[in-house]
Amino acid sequence: MKSWQITDFGAGAGISLNEIPEPPLGSGFVRIRVARTSVNHIDRLTIGGRFGWVTLPRTPGSEYVGTVEEVSPDAVDVFPGDRVAVFPKMFCGICRYCASGQESTCLGGWEPSRAPMDLSTNMLPVSMNGGWSETAVIPARNAVRLPENLSFDDAFGIPLSGMTAWHMIRRARTVPGEKAIVMGSGGAIGLSALQILKIHGVSVLAVSSTLAHMAELKRLGADAVSLPAQEELDRELLEFAGKTGVDIAIDPLGQSTFQRSFMSLSPGGRYVTCGSLTGASAELSILRLYSRQIELIGSTTGSKRDLADALEAASSGRLTMPVDSSYGFENVPAAVQRHSERGRFGKIRISVSE
Repeated sequence: MKSWQITDFGAGAGISLNEIPEPPLGSGFVRIRVARTSVNHIDRLTIGGRFGWVTLPRTPGSEYVGTVEEVSPDAVDVFPGDRVAVFPKMFCGICRYCASGQESTCLGGWEPSRAPMDLSTNMLPVSMNGGWSETAVIPARNAVRLPENLSFDDAFGIPLSGMTAWHMIRRARTVPGEKAIVMGSGGAIGLSALQILKIHGVSVLAVSSTLAHMAELKRLGADAVSLPAQEELDRELLEFAGKTGVDIAIDPLGQSTFQRSFMSLSPGGRYVTCGSLTGASAELSILRLYSRQIELIGSTTGSKRDLADALEAASSGRLTMPVDSSYGFENVPAAVQRHSERGRFGKIRISVSE
């Protein structure tokens, strides 16, 4: 089979398309014919050497969908021919977190000596080979069936981006009628969060650094839109939420937008983040935090329930994943390059098979 592999840590030149044997099917595993995959931040981090302990060669691809081709005799609830999304994080299925439906917090496979704070080391492709391959082998428990009417083209961006946003909104404990601000609304998580908030009856101010995105954000349901420039955002925020502020701030970007998100919150507001794309540190006013009873909520990936709920929303047309650009399997390096460029809107789709 053909598989893109990291042959040396570095930029896009560190991956190559190789002909390799299909991996054996271990106990409790299934083999999937990959249909669609994408490029995500963790793929680029892995290629770039962020997780230097990863053994090479390694196949990237943290997010993909496809068809089950083969199952091991002891695999349960998965059958050849099933169309599935791959839950993108390894989990044990038996610990107290997994038993309570918190697979994203499972500590199985986490090595605190390597990454004392970072549970993303359990994710594809850090923990095992990912989906930039014609076929992939995963634990059967990581396969989540697609709704019958949901195509691969419409499902491909849900297993990581859509699920992550769904988990963020669940942790935010939304109430219909509340107001929210979404930073980085042109990215896949921001776009998903915008739509999921609307599903939950929340009004949304969408913030994007690209003027050309504004009309599309409105079409996807944003009640108001703004560029991130402070003067404009202050004006839009005041008009949208008044002097009190918003109830929820959804912020996948991190350092560059933390202060604006935090300061936009009303008393009792909730700040939710799932990433540190622009930096991992930020200054915090403890006085404002406690005196206004603000909550800071961390969120990473999601649960199988979150993924199933996001897939169901996609199948009913309530959650769509805009496609920034599409590439064939032979052009994965170009897809990686596109992911590093500014001005993207939505996901990068890679077609592996039909």
